[in-house]
Amino acid sequence: MRVVVYAEGGGEVSGHTILPTRPGDPLTEDELGPAHHLVRRCMEASVGPTDGIEFEAPLRFRGRLPKGSDLLEKTRLRQLLTWPLASRRPDLAVVLVDSDGDHQRRGVISAHVEGLFVNKVVGVAHQAFEAWLVADHATVGLVLWRAVDAPSAVETIPAGEVKKLLRAWIHETAVEMDEKTARVEIACRCDLSVLSSRCHSFELFCKELSRTLQ
Repeated sequence: MRVVVYAEGGGEVSGHTILPTRPGDPLTEDELGPAHHLVRRCMEASVGPTDGIEFEAPLRFRGRLPKGSDLLEKTRLRQLLTWPLASRRPDLAVVLVDSDGDHQRRGVISAHVEGLFVNKVVGVAHQAFEAWLVADHATVGLVLWRAVDAPSAVETIPAGEVKKLLRAWIHETAVEMDEKTARVEIACRCDLSVLSSRCHSFELFCKELSRTLQ
């Protein structure tokens, strides 16, 4: 299954190396960001373990990688999810954005992509994608080799604050680890059931992804 992931921030889709410049190029493991790993794990939780999931580089907007505002504006988003050739169209496109306190964003983005030919899933993290990464703070502590303490209701933390919290944990780690590596490791090792129990937005995303794969 060929999958393309779009996300607001570069930290969600950036791995150890930068993405290739040509849309449709397959991504290596080193090029996968934390969003790719969470999407793959959610897919495998729904359909079972598989080696058949291949992530590809997304379409560009005016020759550049899409950024946050591109995924919020209807015309740009539809352009990014429209492949002129059916043979180049992926089997699944995943769009991940932050709510940033906007409780209507999920419905708005879903309406933006209605009627497109590509199979698609919209995930809206409340308040920010980083809330999903800090939700299982026991695993975060294991990855960073240090004790971390976060409120159980991580989705109540403002977007800017939860980003700062994760960055502070990583920078104060007991081992030498860059931010990209830490985010990927957390996404690979976190307990998805803990994320679902503490982040309703993640639970909704997993359910929507499962329905799409049926």
